[in-house]
Amino acid sequence: MVDIDKLEDINDKFGHLTGDYTIKIIAQMLNEYLKRPTDLVSRFGGEEFAIILPSTEAEGALQVAEQIRQAISESKIVHNDNHIPLTISIGVSADIIDSDEHPMLLLEQADKALYQAKRSGRNKACYYTQEADQI
Repeated sequence: MVDIDKLEDINDKFGHLTGDYTIKIIAQMLNEYLKRPTDLVSRFGGEEFAIILPSTEAEGALQVAEQIRQAISESKIVHNDNHIPLTISIGVSADIIDSDEHPMLLLEQADKALYQAKRSGRNKACYYTQEADQI
């Protein structure tokens, strides 16, 4: 799960057209980091995206998440002559899907990891652990 940090601030400071532009840029950047035909990025609500990396273990998923996070935080995005400061927070969960309910569990776990990333200062990629259930 990927969330654009402080998109509301971007909307308030630069306007909703710039916020929409920001969402489009993030979507394009996320797609650039998907390497296999089965990898998928999808918008998941206002400023959230879900990334699915089939047959990827936790270490690989975290590596991709960190590459994406770093690339976006280092990006130089300009819209209407305004530099748009962008960071994202990412929650990662990885497992083998073995039932129809399992995809929802993975989504819930990734969301908890995302919440952990946001609570610990944003602009981070966090992996789901049992301790995240305590948050």
